[in-house]
Amino acid sequence: SGGVTNTYSNTGTIAIDNLLPEITETGYSISNDVITIQAKIIDAGIGIDKDSIWVDLSEFTGATKRVADSYDNEYATWNLSWQNDLNSQPIDGNITIYSKDRFGNGPATLGMAIQDTPTITLSINDLSFASTYFGHHSDSQIVTLNNISYNTLTVNSISLPVGFEVQFENSDTWSGNISEFNIAPRTSKNIEVRYSPIENIQYSGNVTITTNDPNNASVLISLSTGNEGSPTTFLKPNIFTPNGDGINDDYRIGPFTLDGSKTAEFKVYNIKGRPVLSLSSPANQEIVWNGKKDTNHKLVEGNIYFYRYLINGKLYRSGKIYIIK
Repeated sequence: SGGVTNTYSNTGTIAIDNLLPEITETGYSISNDVITIQAKIIDAGIGIDKDSIWVDLSEFTGATKRVADSYDNEYATWNLSWQNDLNSQPIDGNITIYSKDRFGNGPATLGMAIQDTPTITLSINDLSFASTYFGHHSDSQIVTLNNISYNTLTVNSISLPVGFEVQFENSDTWSGNISEFNIAPRTSKNIEVRYSPIENIQYSGNVTITTNDPNNASVLISLSTGNEGSPTTFLKPNIFTPNGDGINDDYRIGPFTLDGSKTAEFKVYNIKGRPVLSLSSPANQEIVWNGKKDTNHKLVEGNIYFYRYLINGKLYRSGKIYIIK
């Protein structure tokens, strides 16, 4: 069915004179693509037949008259097919109910607004991605956004946390967000989500979808990823031989992020814990140590050293380095 069932009653009475029918109550409900409208019509004593009661549906279909499907001497009823009678138009407009007496006097009239509430549902509420190394992308996953109402659903925005991207299905325009778009009544639209880490860490968060659905103005899809390890391209040998033969002369580390606004620091200590040197660079660049001290161009004297690798002051890696001369 569509969105929230709406009912309007006791919306007023307009009678031409005391001998005309009185329209005293109106209401409607929506279910299974059928809009059922009812109006209570009081006979003034002259008599009313079904063919003398009709609604004007011009705001929906351009038709000017639809005779009541039934009248039980109290309530007139119309069962309108959304596809055939309303031409699959959004249910958001006004109708006017008319009634004449058996002799054609009148009509008495009463207006009524009909509106269905935009309603969103999702095909899935959580997405889980396997480990994906930074600079790479996971396989994408499809999420279907359903508008199950008979009114236009407006998606104001779709936003994702850092490390994830979204696009309309097969559009090849990946980004961290999608701006406003509409989903027509009783239709759906697919989006793709993928995991695109900019650092070699584990990510989580939510896809946030904001809409004009009054009951779900903000809808969330939870995101999770597998534990991250270091790909082999970033597992640098911890032994190097700075002897000038052009083979494994340097110790190289990083990068572990694509974010060049961050700063990486590489600090080396001897086996007594005393600082030997400190190198820094943008965190999206590799740091290279040639085995020499800060203050001169001589190779360090020992063979075993400890290092600490920091990003924006936070420890990211540490370990031993072995130098063979």
